[in-house]
Amino acid sequence: MNAEFEKQARGGNYNVDLKDFKAKGSVRYQIEKNYPDYSVNYFTNLGSTEYMVQESRNQNWKILSEKEKVGEFEAQKASCNFAGRIWTAWFATDIPIQDGPHKFHGLPGLIVKLQDKTQSHTFELKGVKSFNENKEWKSFKDKERYEQLIVMNEKKYKKVYIDNRTDPNKSMRNLLANGGKVEFKDASGNILDTNKMMKDMEKRKLDANKKNNNILELDLLK
Repeated sequence: MNAEFEKQARGGNYNVDLKDFKAKGSVRYQIEKNYPDYSVNYFTNLGSTEYMVQESRNQNWKILSEKEKVGEFEAQKASCNFAGRIWTAWFATDIPIQDGPHKFHGLPGLIVKLQDKTQSHTFELKGVKSFNENKEWKSFKDKERYEQLIVMNEKKYKKVYIDNRTDPNKSMRNLLANGGKVEFKDASGNILDTNKMMKDMEKRKLDANKKNNNILELDLLK
């Protein structure tokens, strides 16, 4: 998306048509884990730019003796401090897969439930589904998409993330400064005032950031 954005801006014109805009849902990122080393790639968007963040952090788990049934699974308790939160995990040794939700992995069994200390973030396994053996899996970093991704580690991404929260229109202003023209249209095809649209977009984003202060990885804000 960002590559196309820059391409059109360099050509002197960029149209933003809002008539077909639809929200993508509350989870707007993807995570891929590579086996057997469990290296993590985190795919996300900030504004019009797509990022692939190569995660190098692991969880330093403390396995505890407590056990609990989670759904149909007999699970054991573990805890760790990760990304600014204290997490409690329940893992099932009957499923010898050292994986779990989000970026979590490294326990001697599949994590079937995960919750932070404040109980504001919870993951729980609700079912297991077998895919057709003929189903083809396609990575988020396939050749076509990879050319548009900006690849970085989590430390550099943290700086970019904070910059974006502080100044959400930065990338668009940079394009305008380089001679690009940004044009917004409404559902009827009418051209909207660019300055007003950008100010409105910035205000909405800054207001949303103030409310969105309980993100999953709290250390991004510190």
